[in-house]
Amino acid sequence: MEKILSQDEIDALLKGVVSGEVDTAPKDNETTAKGVAQYDLFNQERIIRGRMPTMEMINDRFIRRQSVAWTNMFHDAIDFVVVGTQVIKFGEFLKKIPQPSSLNVFHMAPLRGSALYVMDAFLVYLIIDYFFGGKGQTHVKPEGRDFTPVQLRVIKKLLLQALVDLEKAWHAVAPVKVEYVRSESNPQFAMVVTSSEIVMVVTLQVVLGETARELYIVYPYAMLEPIKEKLYSGLVSDQVDQNGDWSQRFRERLQECQLPLAVRLGTTTVTVKDVLNFSPGDVVLLNQRPGDPLDCFIEGYHKFQGSPGVYKGNHACRVTKVLT
Repeated sequence: MEKILSQDEIDALLKGVVSGEVDTAPKDNETTAKGVAQYDLFNQERIIRGRMPTMEMINDRFIRRQSVAWTNMFHDAIDFVVVGTQVIKFGEFLKKIPQPSSLNVFHMAPLRGSALYVMDAFLVYLIIDYFFGGKGQTHVKPEGRDFTPVQLRVIKKLLLQALVDLEKAWHAVAPVKVEYVRSESNPQFAMVVTSSEIVMVVTLQVVLGETARELYIVYPYAMLEPIKEKLYSGLVSDQVDQNGDWSQRFRERLQECQLPLAVRLGTTTVTVKDVLNFSPGDVVLLNQRPGDPLDCFIEGYHKFQGSPGVYKGNHACRVTKVLT
């Protein structure tokens, strides 16, 4: 059957369109019920929507543990903040992270698939600067640089602790076993899913000294789908931590914290003239007499009194009174 219109048929059709005899308006789909929207089974962007209270609780547990771990490692207060949770395509996420970045692949058995723990190069350089006594500042441009063996070792140490804390944070929701797989710096070698698949990206902010940088935890939708209802329910609480050994562990860790103790031999008041004229051999008269108890301070607070002495070849102070 000939499907090409003749010239006369084309002229007749154009005439009908111009005169209005031929209706060119699109017809409504009669099979679609009123108020019912079409659903694309291949569009995963609609699969995850709304708040996930349980995921928020997991993130909160995780940053609490990470803050303690990093503080102990750097011997300074390190803060973690949950910036937000975003559901996007994996390819869009890869576009927004700088290169190189530390992309660390891990499993969460028995959940299927792999997830990512991502630290960009700026954060890595800040960590190294802070680890070796800096103030958390760096002016190095990481573009085109590979991570050094020292950087990789520090990253690995922090990563393994992060995976331990992540497993504990998930325990009340799903008893998963978090296992490290490998680390990459090129996103092409860390494709845990295809670029078009949907992932949940948890963005965290780490405050190191005077600078803050972000890190990311990326969960593929296929991994979270079996426990999606639990993540939406919000019924899981901190009961496991409260009823378990958390309080005891907290007390034990608190008792291990180091506090500076200072023993004051004595005090006095001098003039500016005296300070300018001080020279070796000068004697400064203090307000303490021989045999008077010495004041002992913890974090600047007067907590004890004691008597001076020598112990194992070092100057020492014997506590004689505990102040309340």
